[in-house]
Amino acid sequence: MNKWAICVLLLVVASCAGPDASTDSGDGSFAAADYADGATPADVPPNTFVERAKHNPLTSDERRGATLKINGLVDATGESRNMLLRELIELGPRFLPFFRSVQNESVVLDMVYVIRRIEEMHGIEPELDLGPDVSVDDPGEGSSSSAEPSPENGNDNLPETPDYNPTLEDLNYDRDEIEKFLGTRLAQARQMLAAGSFEAAESVAEAAIVLVPESKLRPDFEEIITRARNGIQAEMLVAGTIRFSPDNLQYSTREKGSLFKENLKINLFLKNVSGSDLTLKMSSGNDQRSVVELALDYRQTDYAGNDMTLSGSKLLPVDAEGIVTLKPDESYTVEVELDGLSSLDATAPQKYVLGRLTLNATLRLHGAAGPDGKPVTLRPVRFTKKVANVFPAGFELEKAQKSPGTMISKAITDGSAQNLFLASQLVGKDDIRRASDVLAAEDLAESGVRMRSVRIKALSGIHGRGSNWGPERWVKWWRENRFNY
Repeated sequence: MNKWAICVLLLVVASCAGPDASTDSGDGSFAAADYADGATPADVPPNTFVERAKHNPLTSDERRGATLKINGLVDATGESRNMLLRELIELGPRFLPFFRSVQNESVVLDMVYVIRRIEEMHGIEPELDLGPDVSVDDPGEGSSSSAEPSPENGNDNLPETPDYNPTLEDLNYDRDEIEKFLGTRLAQARQMLAAGSFEAAESVAEAAIVLVPESKLRPDFEEIITRARNGIQAEMLVAGTIRFSPDNLQYSTREKGSLFKENLKINLFLKNVSGSDLTLKMSSGNDQRSVVELALDYRQTDYAGNDMTLSGSKLLPVDAEGIVTLKPDESYTVEVELDGLSSLDATAPQKYVLGRLTLNATLRLHGAAGPDGKPVTLRPVRFTKKVANVFPAGFELEKAQKSPGTMISKAITDGSAQNLFLASQLVGKDDIRRASDVLAAEDLAESGVRMRSVRIKALSGIHGRGSNWGPERWVKWWRENRFNY
């Protein structure tokens, strides 16, 4: 393998090591920082507090005490609630990893507030999980920035050019091919930056500088590193969670362009996690409103495994008008509704298939102001993805939701493989035994090929095993494990 191939391989590996541009690690970890022996807390970089916490884990009593306080937030009100928040904040940086692990939706925004206050009190750089509103320039061919590194711009500590490093010409590299390749990596780093994946963008840029330090694109990569670090350090002002209902949608008719029988109601819960009052501008004159942007992936599947996936987006204006002022830790709810998917696939209601809708919501507020009335830059509030099922018109959804096992039994009697497949998607924890009694009954081996196949597929989906098991093995396994459910 020549040296050019090795260079490319190392660069690709380095870039792949960071998270994908569209995802967030969510592990609450900070980058490790080295510090000199005998250094005092004032000498230690901020994130080192968290690093030291990892080597001094919480005791079971500490975790239990913190859990009791967190659970108390669910029902607490007024001054008792404020007291619990203060007590959680006073626990300090050692508890940050524990606070970041809380998954209870009822208190997750309170945890963001507590985490931000601890970070501010102890000088810890905040870890950002909300994407920035970053404009990305087209790198173009041979793009180059004239920006010079400077401590004022946060460019200190950039990777330095090694003193003894062979040039591209010394190694007989094809400079044009290398610069073209680096141009592609630069475009990808900018996309990561725009998506809010700051650490991934920084990783790609640093790898490029270290491996090809004399590239003419080095100033561009240095700019990426600066912007990524600024993004990581940026303050989060508003955090949010999402809920919607119903979880199972259904088309109203089998006609082209049909809407949902019941609209998907989307509730976005916002919380002021900053340390001061924040005014949200929901709308202004000339019909200028805050909007919710939905990124949609819609997968349509039948019992035989045939599927088709479509992707698109939809903007939903927010009906709320005027301004909303939130004090620290106060919340506000934004509500929007989705009435159908005709803009994505107008023919979907005509198909007797299962739809799986994956929804990623982003709230873009019209504006915001701080306690002094001056405008503040508010990043788009991005929410965790949610998934809903979409059932065809004509399927007895209400009956299937009340008793999936009964509907599965009826589908087997009627010889309807598709209805069996649809009903199996509604089997919950309390329905497993009844549904499995029907699916793994003694007559499984005697079913026709199509019905036997879909019954085994349903069993595999419910239990998470045995996709390649035969009917005899499934009947035997269920007989032996039935009372575990």
